[in-house]
Amino acid sequence: MKIRVLAILAGLAVDFIGSVLFAITVILILGIFRRGWGLLSGIPTTELLLAYWIGLGFTLFGAYVTARLSAPNCVLNTLLFGLLSTIPSFFFVSWYPLWFTVLCVITILPVSVAAGYAVAARTV
Repeated sequence: MKIRVLAILAGLAVDFIGSVLFAITVILILGIFRRGWGLLSGIPTTELLLAYWIGLGFTLFGAYVTARLSAPNCVLNTLLFGLLSTIPSFFFVSWYPLWFTVLCVITILPVSVAAGYAVAARTV
C-alpha cells in the first residue's frame, strides 16, 4: 500500500476550492442580500443545509480525484483524504450550530472512503 501525497493534495484542492469558494461564499452572500441577515447573526437552516450538500458534493468529487490518481491504492488514500478533509470542521465549531459540525464530521469520512471503494471496484 502506497500513500500518494500528490493525489491527496489534488483531491483536497478540489474539495477546498469547491467547498470554500462556492458553497460558503455564495451561500453567505445570497443569504445576506436575499434575507438581510448579517454575518454575526444566525445563519438560516436552509442556507446551512444547502452549503452542507454542496460541500459534501465537492468532498465526494475531491475523493474521486484522489482515488483515480492513487489507483490501485484508492481506499487508503481516500481514507487519508477524508481524515484531512474532516479537520477543518473542528476549526469552525463556534461559527455554526453544533448539529452542523457533527453532521459534517460524521459524513465526510464515509463519503470519502465510498469513492475509494467505488474506484477500486472498477480497477480490479
